[in-house]
Amino acid sequence: MTSTYAEALWRRALVAVAARGLVPTEAAALTPAELARAARDAGDDRLVQLVEGFYYPARYGDTAGALSDDDALRLVVALESDAPQVKRRFVNLRFAGATPPSAADATVCDVCGKRPRATAEPDG
Repeated sequence: MTSTYAEALWRRALVAVAARGLVPTEAAALTPAELARAARDAGDDRLVQLVEGFYYPARYGDTAGALSDDDALRLVVALESDAPQVKRRFVNLRFAGATPPSAADATVCDVCGKRPRATAEPDG
């Protein structure tokens, strides 16, 4: 067990519970214990088990906690399996019709009263 391994498992667990909406959006400003309590209050106490039984002892005490490495990994995998799978969709903007308006189409600026300057269009 290393603190690097504990940190990696913590990050995986945090991503999993965040995907389920169990932690507040300001997660970066909260401690692992605060995030774990928020997840518990939302109905899942496994993050508390991970933080108290594995993450804090390994990360800050360089000692084994109540959970072994294998138990902590199983807990994180279980959290990940409960998280919704996010479908990633990549869009090629060139073919999606997202073309910027030309300067000729632009209206007069409300602030300075000028039209935007025209820029040269790239060839091709």
